[in-house]
Amino acid sequence: MGAYFSEKNNITGLLDPVSSSSGAIAPHVVNMSNYRRANFLVYLGAVGGGTGVMTVSAGTTTSVGTAIACRYQASSSATGAEVLSGTMTTLPAAGITIGGTANMFYLIEVLDTDLGATQPYVAVRIATGLTTTLISCVAILSDARYPQANFATALT
Repeated sequence: MGAYFSEKNNITGLLDPVSSSSGAIAPHVVNMSNYRRANFLVYLGAVGGGTGVMTVSAGTTTSVGTAIACRYQASSSATGAEVLSGTMTTLPAAGITIGGTANMFYLIEVLDTDLGATQPYVAVRIATGLTTTLISCVAILSDARYPQANFATALT
């Protein structure tokens, strides 16, 4: 295999831009059994007001009912979605509050060691009180256990 980014990472769209005014948002569930790392890029567009809570859940099935702690980094509120600020910090199982600033993105990193031994499924969940906000999410699965040029689907 070459050194191309797309051959070392499985890039998957989890959530097309969707309005948060419809309530809780649940992107697709990802199966990490063939990967050691998943990075989720969550993008918030125009924020009309309110806040929401973003959590990460894992499970033995696609129900992913167990909230887990992992790591995240947010873009700077001063520069919007241009630059990540600070360093990775803990995203607690209880989640983090999001909203209030338009055009923000969050990088969430989940390692296979963050999951229970029998919990290969993981998902980002957003309970929203946000208004007129478009939210999208992309996953980048990496450190494949069985590297290959064309990855099998990881969506469930």
